[in-house]
Amino acid sequence: MSALLTEPINSLRHELLQSAGRIRAIQHVRTGSVTLGSIYVDPLHHDRVDLASRVRFHRFNPTSGVLDRVDEAELQGLNTEQRRTRVEAGLGSLPLSQVRLLTASELINWLGANTGPRVGPDRPAIWQREADATVDGYASISSAGRKGSPFPEGSLHTPRLRYVGKAEFDLSLLGPDWLDADCVRRLLADRHSSTIEGGIVWSATLEPQQQIEQLAIPAGMRAVLIKIAVILYPDEVLRLRARARASALGDSSLAQRRRGRRQEDRHFIATVADLQVALRDLAYTWLLRHGCLVPGMP
Repeated sequence: MSALLTEPINSLRHELLQSAGRIRAIQHVRTGSVTLGSIYVDPLHHDRVDLASRVRFHRFNPTSGVLDRVDEAELQGLNTEQRRTRVEAGLGSLPLSQVRLLTASELINWLGANTGPRVGPDRPAIWQREADATVDGYASISSAGRKGSPFPEGSLHTPRLRYVGKAEFDLSLLGPDWLDADCVRRLLADRHSSTIEGGIVWSATLEPQQQIEQLAIPAGMRAVLIKIAVILYPDEVLRLRARARASALGDSSLAQRRRGRRQEDRHFIATVADLQVALRDLAYTWLLRHGCLVPGMP
């Protein structure tokens, strides 16, 4: 077979092997639909089954931050072959010839445009793709397509999915007159300075506020409301979930499995929120360093 035909498949196989155990966004080329999943590669037969014709994966639930997989308790007492058979029975699968793996930046932009935060009201997000678009149309999802930046074919839609790794914050500040929406986007959403290990400030918009009564506003300043959306990488969410699970199992007072799951969920949500707040504080500090002031402060 011509190398021109086999090279894309061989390249995809190599990328899948490197992505084993990581969350990737898997796009079906024909329908344009995207599935989040942890790539599964059988260490014994990856050359024959996993990478020969299909990609297999554990589906990732963005709302709870868990993989749809067999519970470890159900695998206890099984031998190696039985465990592998049980695990593989719950895997998702797609033909290699019909999929494309989104890049890391495309994955973040897909989450930003197609999901809402775990809590709070849904806010309309900007999206530039029709529902039946193919992979060619989907390639336009880039850093330029973030909320708050202009793109001509943009449209507003309300995300239907909830992502535990996404949060939105409103920052009430006094901003210099020259600070507009484009400056805020470039200062925050398009800079590595507003990222930390595990997450990123995905979008930033600016809205003028009505003058706050009895608040002295210095000359050249105005009251603004800066809205930001922060997104944690799915692999980081999965890592925080594993840490929460280990913490719950390590508590000897949690005798019942149901109590342990509740404890795991509380610890997980708390650690996710801490990381999201750290991103918010990073953006807040960055704005203060670039001419913004805290209302009411001298």
